[in-house]
Amino acid sequence: MSTLEFEKDLWAPLGPNQNPPRSKRIAQTSDGVVNVLSAFVEGFFGDRAQQTLQAALKWHRFARNRDGQSPLTFKDELLYLSHRTLGGLLVLKAEIGGAIMSVNTWRAVEASPRALTREEARELFATHTIAVVVDPHRVTAYWHADRPTRPLQLARMWLGVRATNSSVDNVLAVEADVDDTPSAEVLKTRALIKAAREALLPENWALRPAA
Repeated sequence: MSTLEFEKDLWAPLGPNQNPPRSKRIAQTSDGVVNVLSAFVEGFFGDRAQQTLQAALKWHRFARNRDGQSPLTFKDELLYLSHRTLGGLLVLKAEIGGAIMSVNTWRAVEASPRALTREEARELFATHTIAVVVDPHRVTAYWHADRPTRPLQLARMWLGVRATNSSVDNVLAVEADVDDTPSAEVLKTRALIKAAREALLPENWALRPAA
């Protein structure tokens, strides 16, 4: 089995009646991991899923810092997001010039992320899995031209999970203890978690364009 060399290998060569994939630039990498992930969530998920994911990502970052793990990377955060997305995501890391260094996914039913061969990546892309390419300068999403225009959804195993566990509450407690006066970020996070708690998270959300 071969490896993916360039992002275009996900779909090329196109058949005579096939349209090229659609794409959307998410952000510059200089915006930082947190801002890029937030932009992706806001651009590709429905409102209720956004609330749940933003709270989950915040807890994930707090847990990494608490446990002394390595700094956040685009790849790790996107794979964390992939694990909570119905159908997962294709996460590609590219170097200057466009050569692909790695292709991974992490689906909800899998215990950990896994690397993909060229054939596996092409098959997932053909079945409408969104690919997120991170190069040294920008983060770009690609999806099959035939993919229905609708927001991504949470994986079914996460539909009933609300941001009410003690770990998320601990994030707020730790941040609140730093200063008697909550910062704007703390207040925003509290509002997100409160909204996530109250959300019923039905399996079918109102559809809206992803781009």
